[in-house]
Amino acid sequence: MVIFVKANDLLNHVLELSPWVNRETTVDKIIDGNPEKELRKVLVVWRCSMETLDIAVKENYDGIIVHEPTYYFHKNEAEQLAALPDDSPKKETAMAKKRIIRSNDLVVIRLHDSWDSRDEIGVAASWAKSLGLNNRVKKTIPPDCECRYDVPQTTAGELLETIKEAVKGFQIPMPVLFGDPNQVVNSVGLGAGCITNLEQFIKMGCDIAIGCDDGILYWPDISFAIDRNFPVIRVSHAATEEVGIRALADWLQDEFGIAATYMQE
Repeated sequence: MVIFVKANDLLNHVLELSPWVNRETTVDKIIDGNPEKELRKVLVVWRCSMETLDIAVKENYDGIIVHEPTYYFHKNEAEQLAALPDDSPKKETAMAKKRIIRSNDLVVIRLHDSWDSRDEIGVAASWAKSLGLNNRVKKTIPPDCECRYDVPQTTAGELLETIKEAVKGFQIPMPVLFGDPNQVVNSVGLGAGCITNLEQFIKMGCDIAIGCDDGILYWPDISFAIDRNFPVIRVSHAATEEVGIRALADWLQDEFGIAATYMQE
């Protein structure tokens, strides 16, 4: 028996399980392709790259489940793409991707807001689990997912080594510590991807934070942290989220019975 689910039904089911998501403003939607497409085999990725599309076409996938933007804009991808001038290199590249999707009858579904904050298996929860963080004592309400985890006494440098080991294969170069490696820490601030507000972590009582290169910038964020003597470990965006996307592929397969294959960025 061949099991399938229509693209729109898959999206709506995930959103029904995510009451924190605002249906009017969410970025979780059918990004491109036919919403009525029957999905039997999907490719699950952090980012829908040209390489992703090439593999989807060659290996006869029906659709792609993606976490980050396909057309380079976080919100209203189609509208912002259309608004770019015709001589925009970004528009030219995006339109090439669109032609591949349309000409091969692929459908691209974005699951972002619904997956970042999901307990146990979402992006933030999976990231924490991969680092061995399990004693969560504080959490912002969804859709945010900044958390404080208390840990046995360690140092910023020792925590950095733990993170380096956890992200092997997910990130080059290695994570970077801004701060004193000998500083003693007992509580860790952790979010998901760009959801890493340093002020929020400090208010939670954290004494170190782990954030990503897209979410923590040097001159407004790292310089503030250095002045405050608040150590920060910065990793790549993909490294913080790939483990959660792998969990998404497993969940889709279990939930819908379809073939869902995770592919690393």
